[in-house]
Amino acid sequence: MSARADPEGAESGTSPAGLALQGVRAARGGVEVLHGLDLAVVSGELLVVLGPSGGGKSTLLRVVAGLEPATAGRVIIAGRDVTRLRPGRRDVSMVFQSYALFPHLSVADNIAFGLVRDTPRRVARERAARAASTVGCGDLLDRRPDQLSGGERQRVALARALVREPAVFLLDEPLSNLDLELRVETRGELKALHDRVGATMMHVTHDQVEALVLGDRIAVLRDGRLEQVATPKEIWRAPATTFVARFVGTPPMNLLPGDGPLRPPHTTADPGRLVGFRPEAVRLAAGSGEAGGGSVGTVERVDVVGEDAHAYVRVGSLPVVARVPAAGRPAVGDTLAVSVTWTDAHAFDARTGRRITAR
Repeated sequence: MSARADPEGAESGTSPAGLALQGVRAARGGVEVLHGLDLAVVSGELLVVLGPSGGGKSTLLRVVAGLEPATAGRVIIAGRDVTRLRPGRRDVSMVFQSYALFPHLSVADNIAFGLVRDTPRRVARERAARAASTVGCGDLLDRRPDQLSGGERQRVALARALVREPAVFLLDEPLSNLDLELRVETRGELKALHDRVGATMMHVTHDQVEALVLGDRIAVLRDGRLEQVATPKEIWRAPATTFVARFVGTPPMNLLPGDGPLRPPHTTADPGRLVGFRPEAVRLAAGSGEAGGGSVGTVERVDVVGEDAHAYVRVGSLPVVARVPAAGRPAVGDTLAVSVTWTDAHAFDARTGRRITAR
């Protein structure tokens, strides 16, 4: 295991981990939600935990923050075992999905609220002003939350986390309440903020684009278990499981049986394998020939998405989706030759879903 993923490194000193989970388990209502997670976040890294709703992302974040107990394992922050410490002693700051601002306090007082009580008021105001300036809301200090837009409230929540200068920042889907345009803008600001302050961050989301844009690495979580931990490039180019292959990418990767009509040339039919290829690799052409290892398909649906179109084609009994230019898209009912550019194809074990190899 590499130093960047070594959960022992935070305590042994062999890895610069700012946060490490060692065999962490957690349960709700007697049902286990996290199943023995080992994960490390390198000091200064922005790690995105990506997964579907109900997969355990928020529970993981709350266990790290101390808001929910770990039933087994250890949570180590900056070399300290904090598993049994209450939240206020863990040296973390959390940004909630709802922002959790106090409506009766000014922006300045909301930001300063996270500081220890014995911090002199003048010092607290100065630190709040610096944090606000860092996230671009320095001109809002005298306003109250109900006078702010969604994006401005998000900046205030980030400033409140930043003012404490914690060892680790925890972000619980902080962009999900924003509309699309503002989410894209704030996503860029959050990435720039991380690059500027160099803080250790764990950010959870169900949005794959958000994960690919923000993360230094991505940890894909499914049903309380890690499917893959890798860089965005590795997640995209070499998904470790069929779940990752289908979850990351729109439309999802095509996964077809290894003994079907669409498979890499010169390969033996193998029902124990699944062949994976992204919609961009599918080529549709007029005619019904099978030149170049292609097959014949019938177009069942076409979705236009801006300048692209997603064409859903039935090849025998198998569904295949192709990403094609909208301007030259086929029509529903067309019979076309379907072929694949196999350069970036993938193979998975049909029983386990684990990656076997890539072509």
